[in-house]
Amino acid sequence: MKWTMSLIFTLMIMTLGFAGNVHAAEGDYEELSWEKKHKVLTNIAMEYNIPPEILKAIATAESDMMQFEDGEIRVSDDGGIGMMQITNSDFDFDEEKLKTDTAYNIEAGAKILDAKWNLMDSGNLPEINGADNRHIIEQWYFPIMAYNGFSNRNNPNNENVEITYQRKVFNIIENKSFVDVAETPVTFDLDTNDNGELQFDNSPYDWDEADAYTTQMYKKGDKVFVMNNVDLNVNDLDYGNLRSQLDFSSDVTMRVPYYTELEITGGPYFENSTFDNQFITYKVEGSNISGYMSSSNLHPMDSLQGEINWEESKNDVAIDKTWNIKMNTQIDPASVNERNVYMVREDGVGIRADVSVTDDGNHILVEPQYDYMPGQKYTLHIKDIISDQGKKMNTTTAMNFVVEKAYTDQLEEDNVTFEASLNQKTFYEDDRIRATATIENNGDEAYIHQGSSTCDDKIFFFIQQDGERTQFVGTGDVAPRNCTADMVNIELEAGEKRTAYATFDLETEELGTLNPELEAAKSGEYTLIARYGDKLIEMPFVIQ
Repeated sequence: MKWTMSLIFTLMIMTLGFAGNVHAAEGDYEELSWEKKHKVLTNIAMEYNIPPEILKAIATAESDMMQFEDGEIRVSDDGGIGMMQITNSDFDFDEEKLKTDTAYNIEAGAKILDAKWNLMDSGNLPEINGADNRHIIEQWYFPIMAYNGFSNRNNPNNENVEITYQRKVFNIIENKSFVDVAETPVTFDLDTNDNGELQFDNSPYDWDEADAYTTQMYKKGDKVFVMNNVDLNVNDLDYGNLRSQLDFSSDVTMRVPYYTELEITGGPYFENSTFDNQFITYKVEGSNISGYMSSSNLHPMDSLQGEINWEESKNDVAIDKTWNIKMNTQIDPASVNERNVYMVREDGVGIRADVSVTDDGNHILVEPQYDYMPGQKYTLHIKDIISDQGKKMNTTTAMNFVVEKAYTDQLEEDNVTFEASLNQKTFYEDDRIRATATIENNGDEAYIHQGSSTCDDKIFFFIQQDGERTQFVGTGDVAPRNCTADMVNIELEAGEKRTAYATFDLETEELGTLNPELEAAKSGEYTLIARYGDKLIEMPFVIQ
């Protein structure tokens, strides 16, 4: 890191006077593993309330994230020391520890970067969008510039510079942490003084689209939603990969749709971090979802905040409804994608849909890839649509809708109402069986029943034929194959309501086999069983 301070600052600079390399004869220094580096960089960044993506990208830009090289301390020709290339500083750092202690060197870099952020508070650096949120990466634009110095080579208006330091750091964040950072605007009005150093009029800057939140500062209990940085014009990847194991070389367990709401339940973990993969991993849970997901697929719920224009709700919507949304102007088809037009079920599960624009440019079509769950509420969101004249929507438009209950059964016992719904009574080759059920305690006291802690504490579904269970391939609240023998008291509190969902393909597998072969379900009469404790709802249906 090289410092050239502008004359408008009156900060004292202490020259440490380092020069040359320390040779292996003085100590054969061993580099930390990638996992350990990412752990130290992340933890120190969080301690100083700095997005870890930024600290990692600076370490990459300065030294390729290396403290040592061939067993020797990494010292540049201009005296930059270690991973963060510490040179002149206003801090009284221990020179020897800067050289030999990687964590100390990283913390020195974090202290310097944090001090650069504070220059905005003191009016010595311009602010981006008010500089009111340290978790938004673009708001660190000028502190990152200041970390490297105020040379004209960091002037985005300098036509002789191919790429500025701060843009290089942002590019590393995009390519290695996989967070999409907004393009640098061309409106920064920066001048140079007689020494060729940048100087500022300290006017605040508005940077449109500068809303890239860090994805590496979550804590247990934080609410997030699924989103990634994939170019949807190139790849059809509107989902995040969920794995049952922490090792990302393992198979993907589930493709979780965009905007699915999750909770952080573990992490951060660093096992999958490398030089090129600067993301980290979290354990997450949601409705029928539990596993491990990379930070680059997780965005904070706060980033969804904004004004919403609510349309009138719709009821009894068809199971396979395709929405045809009329716009009041012609729209740019490139702005109509799964990030800007999406649906979320009431339990927070995103719905994969095909979105497109009609030939006349005035209508948006939203077609679910699979039928909705019967009787459930969904919300359709439309945001950030751009007209063919380049004008962007000011607010998000949203509409709630409730899906019809095509086939329903219900029982009431012990002040408990238990209801189940199927999407239809007759199924054909390309259909899917979609079931929902709710149980609600309408009484003033808890409803208590005895049962297995693994098989009787929630609603689940299975399918029978002629009184025998048939193992249909299913997802969601599907009955477990093995139940524990423990018998415990299970309570449904007064006023409590629970909802379950399950989807079955028209395929079956043989019970008890490790590698079952799937077969198409045979035509005939079947019964869907919805069960909660000793309460059962039986719903006959036909496959043709």
